Amino acid sequence: MSNSITFTGLGSGLDTASIVSQLMAIEQAPQDRLKSALAKEQSQVSALQQLNTSLASLQTSADSFAKGSTWTKLNATSSSSAVKVTASSSATQASVSMTVNDVATAASNTYANAYALSDTVTTAKSLDVKLSDGTTTSVSLADGKLSTVISSLNALKDGSGTPLLTATAISDSTGNYHLIVSQVATGDGKLGITEAGGSDFLGGATAVTQTAGSNAEITVGGITKNQRANTFTSLMPGVDVTVTTAAKGAGAITLAVTDDGASRANALSAFVSQVNGVIDQIASTTGYGTVVAGQAPTGGGAFPGDTALRAVADQLLNTIFPGAGGTMAKMGLDLNSDGHLTFDQTKFQTAYQADPKGVQDAFIGTNGFTSRISKIAKSQSDSGTGALTLTIKSENSQIDRYSDEIAAWDDRLAMKEASLTKQYSALESVLTKLQSQSSWLTTQLKSLTTSSND
Repeated sequence: MSNSITFTGLGSGLDTASIVSQLMAIEQAPQDRLKSALAKEQSQVSALQQLNTSLASLQTSADSFAKGSTWTKLNATSSSSAVKVTASSSATQASVSMTVNDVATAASNTYANAYALSDTVTTAKSLDVKLSDGTTTSVSLADGKLSTVISSLNALKDGSGTPLLTATAISDSTGNYHLIVSQVATGDGKLGITEAGGSDFLGGATAVTQTAGSNAEITVGGITKNQRANTFTSLMPGVDVTVTTAAKGAGAITLAVTDDGASRANALSAFVSQVNGVIDQIASTTGYGTVVAGQAPTGGGAFPGDTALRAVADQLLNTIFPGAGGTMAKMGLDLNSDGHLTFDQTKFQTAYQADPKGVQDAFIGTNGFTSRISKIAKSQSDSGTGALTLTIKSENSQIDRYSDEIAAWDDRLAMKEASLTKQYSALESVLTKLQSQSSWLTTQLKSLTTSSND
């Protein structure tokens, strides 16, 4: 519709703009209804998409138990906070004593000569770098200023994009700066930096203090292991151990990998909370809100009272029943009066210690608890066949239809407004002429009357 500013009725007294506006409001009513329907449809699709995402995430979590990445993870501990232990699904139960003889450190260079950041400290176009492990590389320089050298060294990376060096400037009492360069990777050896071709850099050997890096060394069960990094990957099958400076000289440290069900209990507790979150989301989406007699409900969900969505919540709650009239209450999984699942970790661990295989089958077996949850979630969120997914596709098609109809109404209303504006403008023009003629005739009649009286 037109957005131009017009002034009507100046000659005729007929406010055609107001008339056209009121008529257009009537003409626009069907489009307004379409816009309201579109807004409601979009709100519903948004709610369904959020629920669909939650169900897809729930399926992923459920499947992680069956695949072993969650269920078979053991509990890894260290008797010292200075040593970190992690165990993967391939780990087995173990308990060993370890002594940290040394920790890995990184090589570094501190240069004695001090400069302003803007000083030119080298005329070389590049620097050659020899890392503590013997690896060599080079870095190009845009110019020889100290600030450029620092930024160029910090930008140096290996083939995988990992930074190799950290360079910084430390000021002294004169206000000038000393360059300090440290290697990111740890391990035995010194860090060497020269100008391209091997020329001395910043005064050479007499003007630099080189601190060599060191290797980490541990002794486990009489076996000593020495390496460049502080993380001992696969020290035991599926077990990684990371040592810190505080562990050096701390004496014997006990590393334990146990299968007491604690990690499983924690994982299941988090999973049950996730299931309850989806149930709450469905309740919010299908809620009626506040209902007052004679008034429209307020605060309700996008699908108040929707039986299909509420059925999904009921299915999730019923997963606590394995069939044949049995329950999983003795294993810690139950249902409370608020319509939520509950999980008692103590009961679970007790049951697991008494019958590991039976509890495992009940929770992650072919038709176990997590499998039942996965099937329900997949039936709704599967990208090809999920009920919610198909509903969302249908709703999106309806949104497209509404959008097309609204666009068509825009064209129709624009034509209607132009027609009404033309029609009433013509009417206004006629009325203006009639009023002008009426005024002329009135004037002539008054003139004739005056002449007759004379």
